Amino acid sequence: MDQLDARFRMQQAGNMLGGRLSADHDPTWSNFFARGDDGQAYTVYGLGQPLVLMPLVGIARTVGEPGSKGTRGLVADAVVVLLYATIVNLGLAAGCFGVFRKLRIPPRASAVGTLLLFLLTPWLIWGRSMQEEALTGALLLGAFYGMLRWRLCRCPWWLGFAGFMSAFTANIRPNAVFIAGALFLWFLISQPTARLKSVALFLLGSLPALALFFWWNTYRFGSPLQMGWQTGDAGWSFDPSLFLNLLILPDFGLLWFAPLLLLLPLQGRRLRLCLLGGLITGTLVLHAVMLAGFPQYVGHAVGVAWGPRYLMHGVLLAGPLIWVGWLRMRKGRLRTAGLILITVSALVQFSGAYFQPRLEYAQDEYRTQRGLEDMQPYGWLPRRFANIGWWVSGDLAEKSFPKDEEYGAEILTTPDLPPLRIAASSRLQSGGTVVVVAWSGFVLCLIVAGGATWLMVRRRE
Repeated sequence: MDQLDARFRMQQAGNMLGGRLSADHDPTWSNFFARGDDGQAYTVYGLGQPLVLMPLVGIARTVGEPGSKGTRGLVADAVVVLLYATIVNLGLAAGCFGVFRKLRIPPRASAVGTLLLFLLTPWLIWGRSMQEEALTGALLLGAFYGMLRWRLCRCPWWLGFAGFMSAFTANIRPNAVFIAGALFLWFLISQPTARLKSVALFLLGSLPALALFFWWNTYRFGSPLQMGWQTGDAGWSFDPSLFLNLLILPDFGLLWFAPLLLLLPLQGRRLRLCLLGGLITGTLVLHAVMLAGFPQYVGHAVGVAWGPRYLMHGVLLAGPLIWVGWLRMRKGRLRTAGLILITVSALVQFSGAYFQPRLEYAQDEYRTQRGLEDMQPYGWLPRRFANIGWWVSGDLAEKSFPKDEEYGAEILTTPDLPPLRIAASSRLQSGGTVVVVAWSGFVLCLIVAGGATWLMVRRRE
């Protein structure tokens, strides 16, 4: 579990399996809960991700109660995380591959493009997270695929599917309506005929998801538009420095964490794809403008993420357009520039995967609590490379948490690779020799499976 709210959504899924919609209020983290009209506590989240997690939690309960203490609880958590990551990443891969094929890219190039997008974009980080970005991105790619299928076969089912996938994002991450709206606007503009019929079919498909969204808000708080998130007395006030930080500065700027977005304009003569790339870019900028008005809720204050978390689902949707841009760029004079861009993006993503995304946040929090000077370099991306260098020299724990190495040293300063991360867990070590041997066997099975896959691919070639 990479963040507390992911655990609370798992608890919500468990409660729903038991027929209860209310939540167990945790006074330590009261900002994750709100009091409903009936006096009970409810989470501030939508029902989208808990509905996806419900069957996974049910499966995990066969080995233990997710979230509980002890070895069985750890194993149950691992089951949920592994199943969720598998489903979400397969959904993203299927969405990317399907979109490529509908754009008439050959199967082999589509498969290679999907794999490279996983390795070279923030998908590598967010695909391993329990946060909603990857799931939202998979739904948006599914909506994109449905629109392309509708254009080719005119089957009403596909447009209804696109409407449902777009609208269901509101139940997972409500701010995804920015990108979902841009996708729908692109579809309308690029639709030469039957626009009224298209709108009707799209809206008809979106009705069940929208009904769930409005019902859940009304059930909890008595208003269809009340989601539980409150800004208190703080109104919207634009912060130019935060706006630049969200987009172009190396602290958590979008172009630094997803530099391949620079390939979006390179769609060649595909005017419809150029239009979609422009709409996605414009929507990301407008979304950053909105976020920059709430500096107390965005930035270092709640920055436990790799890059600007609230914009990342848009990057996942833009993945197929990025690959199309590269296919055109590699045949032109800018091929070398494109290779440099890909290399930079690979370094950024693999450095992000090496440690937990929250490492830099924890370092800042540690110093704030103890009145120490800010850690240098201050920007999170430059500091990530510095942290890797300190880990190589063996100084990471001391530089991160001086005179208090127990403050997160066990997990935060351990490379975030599953074998190393779980092997370093005190919960695993307390489980005894049997659990350690079982985990070692699991890692060995993964290595054997990877080697077998490689041999099969070589034999096929």
